[in-house]
Amino acid sequence: MPAAAVSGPEFQQMLTELLPSGTVAVGEARGTESDTPQLRLVLDDGHGPVQYLFWITRFPGGNDTGCPSGTAGGDACTEATLPDGGHLRLYRAGTRDGEPAGSKTWSAKLTVDGYQLMLQEWNRKPLEQGAPITRTDPPLTMDQLAAVVKDPRWQKVAAALPKDPVTGKDFTPTPPPGKTQLTVPPPGLTTLPALPASGWTPPPGFPTSGPYNLPGFPTPGR
Repeated sequence: MPAAAVSGPEFQQMLTELLPSGTVAVGEARGTESDTPQLRLVLDDGHGPVQYLFWITRFPGGNDTGCPSGTAGGDACTEATLPDGGHLRLYRAGTRDGEPAGSKTWSAKLTVDGYQLMLQEWNRKPLEQGAPITRTDPPLTMDQLAAVVKDPRWQKVAAALPKDPVTGKDFTPTPPPGKTQLTVPPPGLTTLPALPASGWTPPPGFPTSGPYNLPGFPTPGR
Protein backbone atom coordinates (compact mmCIF):
# COMPACT_ATOMS: atom_id res chain seq x y z
CA MET A 1 0.00 0.00 0.00
CA PRO A 2 1.27 3.52 -0.76
CA ALA A 3 2.48 5.45 2.27
CA ALA A 4 0.05 8.04 3.62
CA ALA A 5 0.77 11.60 2.54
CA VAL A 6 2.27 13.99 5.08
CA SER A 7 0.73 17.46 5.04
CA GLY A 8 2.65 20.69 5.57
CA PRO A 9 1.19 21.28 9.07
CA GLU A 10 1.95 17.68 10.05
CA PHE A 11 5.49 17.99 8.73
CA GLN A 12 5.93 21.22 10.69
CA GLN A 13 4.66 19.63 13.91
CA MET A 14 7.05 16.69 13.47
CA LEU A 15 9.99 19.11 13.37
CA THR A 16 8.93 21.53 16.11
CA GLU A 17 8.49 18.61 18.52
CA LEU A 18 12.27 18.13 18.24
CA LEU A 19 13.17 21.83 18.66
CA PRO A 20 13.49 23.86 21.86
CA SER A 21 10.21 25.10 23.29
CA GLY A 22 9.18 28.61 22.33
CA THR A 23 7.06 30.66 19.96
CA VAL A 24 7.09 29.43 16.36
CA ALA A 25 6.24 31.54 13.32
CA VAL A 26 5.95 29.45 10.15
CA GLY A 27 7.09 31.10 6.92
CA GLU A 28 6.43 28.06 4.73
CA ALA A 29 5.33 24.49 5.42
CA ARG A 30 5.10 22.18 2.42
CA GLY A 31 4.36 18.49 2.79
CA THR A 32 4.78 15.53 0.48
CA GLU A 33 2.41 17.07 -2.06
CA SER A 34 5.50 18.94 -3.27
CA ASP A 35 8.57 17.44 -4.91
CA THR A 36 10.63 18.50 -1.88
CA PRO A 37 8.82 18.74 1.48
CA GLN A 38 10.31 21.75 3.21
CA LEU A 39 9.87 24.03 6.20
CA ARG A 40 10.94 27.59 6.84
CA LEU A 41 10.21 28.93 10.31
CA VAL A 42 11.35 31.26 13.07
CA LEU A 43 11.67 30.01 16.64
CA ASP A 44 11.94 32.35 19.63
CA ASP A 45 12.89 30.47 22.78
CA GLY A 46 13.26 33.66 24.83
CA HIS A 47 16.93 34.14 23.99
CA GLY A 48 16.49 35.69 20.55
CA PRO A 49 14.78 34.36 17.42
CA VAL A 50 16.50 31.79 15.23
CA GLN A 51 15.74 30.89 11.61
CA TYR A 52 15.34 27.25 10.50
CA LEU A 53 15.20 25.64 7.09
CA PHE A 54 14.48 21.92 6.77
CA TRP A 55 13.91 19.77 3.68
CA ILE A 56 13.69 16.16 2.56
CA THR A 57 14.14 15.01 -1.01
CA ARG A 58 14.81 11.90 -3.04
CA PHE A 59 18.40 10.78 -3.41
CA PRO A 60 19.02 8.24 -6.17
CA GLY A 61 22.07 6.67 -4.55
CA GLY A 62 25.79 7.00 -5.08
CA ASN A 63 28.28 9.02 -3.12
CA ASP A 64 27.17 12.17 -1.35
CA THR A 65 29.35 15.25 -1.21
CA GLY A 66 31.30 15.16 2.04
CA CYS A 67 33.31 17.86 3.73
CA PRO A 68 35.15 20.12 1.27
CA SER A 69 38.89 19.73 0.96
CA GLY A 70 39.35 23.19 2.44
CA THR A 71 37.10 25.21 4.73
CA ALA A 72 36.88 28.95 5.16
CA GLY A 73 38.31 30.60 8.27
CA GLY A 74 36.05 30.03 11.25
CA ASP A 75 34.33 27.04 9.64
CA ALA A 76 34.33 23.45 10.89
CA CYS A 77 33.09 20.34 9.11
CA THR A 78 32.84 16.74 10.30
CA GLU A 79 31.35 13.67 8.67
CA ALA A 80 30.66 10.09 9.64
CA THR A 81 29.22 6.87 8.26
CA LEU A 82 26.38 5.60 10.43
CA PRO A 83 25.73 1.95 11.34
CA ASP A 84 22.85 1.76 8.85
CA GLY A 85 25.12 2.97 6.05
CA GLY A 86 23.88 6.56 6.09
CA HIS A 87 26.25 9.50 5.69
CA LEU A 88 26.08 12.38 8.19
CA ARG A 89 27.75 15.73 7.58
CA LEU A 90 27.84 18.52 10.17
CA TYR A 91 28.94 21.99 9.09
CA ARG A 92 29.48 24.99 11.36
CA ALA A 93 30.06 28.11 9.30
CA GLY A 94 31.20 31.53 10.45
CA THR A 95 30.62 35.00 9.07
CA ARG A 96 30.79 35.55 5.32
CA ASP A 97 31.40 38.76 3.41
CA GLY A 98 28.26 40.87 3.41
CA GLU A 99 26.86 39.22 6.54
CA PRO A 100 26.52 41.01 9.89
CA ALA A 101 29.30 40.51 12.43
CA GLY A 102 28.92 37.31 14.42
CA SER A 103 26.78 35.54 11.80
CA LYS A 104 26.67 31.76 12.15
CA THR A 105 25.07 29.13 9.95
CA TRP A 106 25.02 25.60 11.35
CA SER A 107 23.69 22.59 9.48
CA ALA A 108 23.30 18.83 9.59
CA LYS A 109 22.77 16.79 6.43
CA LEU A 110 21.90 13.10 6.38
CA THR A 111 22.06 11.00 3.23
CA VAL A 112 20.70 7.47 3.15
CA ASP A 113 19.91 5.18 0.26
CA GLY A 114 16.83 6.70 -1.30
CA TYR A 115 16.51 10.10 0.33
CA GLN A 116 18.41 13.03 1.78
CA LEU A 117 17.51 15.66 4.37
CA MET A 118 19.09 18.81 5.78
CA LEU A 119 18.41 21.08 8.73
CA GLN A 120 19.98 24.57 8.80
CA GLU A 121 19.81 27.20 11.55
CA TRP A 122 20.87 30.85 11.57
CA ASN A 123 21.43 33.27 14.46
CA ARG A 124 20.11 36.05 12.25
CA LYS A 125 17.49 36.79 9.61
CA PRO A 126 19.09 35.47 6.40
CA LEU A 127 16.51 37.19 4.20
CA GLU A 128 17.40 40.61 5.61
CA GLN A 129 20.87 41.50 4.39
CA GLY A 130 22.75 43.64 6.88
CA ALA A 131 20.35 43.07 9.78
CA PRO A 132 22.29 42.38 13.00
CA ILE A 133 22.45 38.96 14.59
CA THR A 134 19.59 38.01 16.89
CA ARG A 135 21.64 35.94 19.35
CA THR A 136 25.23 34.80 19.90
CA ASP A 137 24.72 31.16 18.88
CA PRO A 138 21.87 29.17 17.38
CA PRO A 139 20.11 27.13 20.09
CA LEU A 140 20.86 23.61 18.83
CA THR A 141 24.38 22.28 19.19
CA MET A 142 25.89 20.19 16.40
CA ASP A 143 25.09 16.99 18.32
CA GLN A 144 21.50 18.13 18.73
CA LEU A 145 21.22 18.96 15.03
CA ALA A 146 22.51 15.47 14.26
CA ALA A 147 19.94 13.91 16.57
CA VAL A 148 17.11 15.75 14.78
CA VAL A 149 18.06 14.60 11.28
CA LYS A 150 18.65 11.02 12.49
CA ASP A 151 15.24 10.77 14.14
CA PRO A 152 13.35 7.76 12.66
CA ARG A 153 10.18 9.79 12.13
CA TRP A 154 11.59 11.13 8.85
CA GLN A 155 11.33 7.66 7.31
CA LYS A 156 7.58 8.19 7.25
CA VAL A 157 7.98 11.40 5.27
CA ALA A 158 10.52 9.83 2.91
CA ALA A 159 8.20 6.90 2.25
CA ALA A 160 5.44 9.35 1.24
CA LEU A 161 7.56 11.30 -1.24
CA PRO A 162 5.86 11.67 -4.62
CA LYS A 163 6.65 9.35 -7.47
CA ASP A 164 9.92 9.69 -9.28
CA PRO A 165 9.46 12.49 -11.87
CA VAL A 166 11.22 10.47 -14.59
CA THR A 167 10.12 6.86 -14.08
CA GLY A 168 6.82 7.51 -12.33
CA LYS A 169 7.74 4.85 -9.77
CA ASP A 170 7.17 5.00 -6.04
CA PHE A 171 9.92 5.57 -3.50
CA THR A 172 11.60 2.21 -2.78
CA PRO A 173 14.83 2.49 -0.77
CA THR A 174 17.35 -0.32 -0.69
CA PRO A 175 17.78 -1.90 2.77
CA PRO A 176 20.96 -0.98 4.70
CA PRO A 177 23.94 -3.35 4.73
CA GLY A 178 23.22 -6.58 6.57
CA LYS A 179 19.49 -6.41 5.92
CA THR A 180 17.73 -8.83 3.59
CA GLN A 181 15.52 -7.53 0.81
CA LEU A 182 12.51 -9.65 -0.08
CA THR A 183 12.59 -10.76 -3.69
CA VAL A 184 9.24 -12.59 -3.59
CA PRO A 185 6.31 -10.71 -2.02
CA PRO A 186 4.03 -12.42 0.48
CA PRO A 187 0.78 -13.85 -0.96
CA GLY A 188 -1.64 -11.14 -1.98
CA LEU A 189 0.98 -8.41 -2.29
CA THR A 190 2.38 -7.08 -5.52
CA THR A 191 6.09 -6.53 -6.11
CA LEU A 192 7.26 -2.99 -5.37
CA PRO A 193 9.01 -1.25 -8.28
CA ALA A 194 12.75 -0.91 -7.86
CA LEU A 195 14.47 2.46 -7.53
CA PRO A 196 16.27 3.24 -10.81
CA ALA A 197 20.04 3.11 -10.66
CA SER A 198 20.44 6.04 -13.04
CA GLY A 199 18.52 8.52 -15.11
CA TRP A 200 17.15 10.48 -12.16
CA THR A 201 16.54 14.15 -12.85
CA PRO A 202 16.29 16.66 -9.98
CA PRO A 203 13.04 18.62 -9.61
CA PRO A 204 12.98 22.06 -11.27
CA GLY A 205 15.10 24.53 -9.32
CA PHE A 206 16.87 21.85 -7.31
CA PRO A 207 20.65 22.34 -7.36
CA THR A 208 22.88 19.47 -8.44
CA SER A 209 25.25 19.98 -5.51
CA GLY A 210 25.53 21.83 -2.22
CA PRO A 211 22.78 22.72 0.26
CA TYR A 212 19.28 23.40 -0.94
CA ASN A 213 17.76 26.73 -0.01
CA LEU A 214 14.30 28.15 -0.55
CA PRO A 215 13.96 31.02 -3.04
CA GLY A 216 15.30 34.19 -1.48
CA PHE A 217 17.65 32.48 0.95
CA PRO A 218 21.32 33.17 0.37
CA THR A 219 23.37 30.18 -0.70
CA PRO A 220 25.93 29.80 2.08
CA GLY A 221 28.37 27.94 -0.17
CA ARG A 222 28.76 25.05 2.23
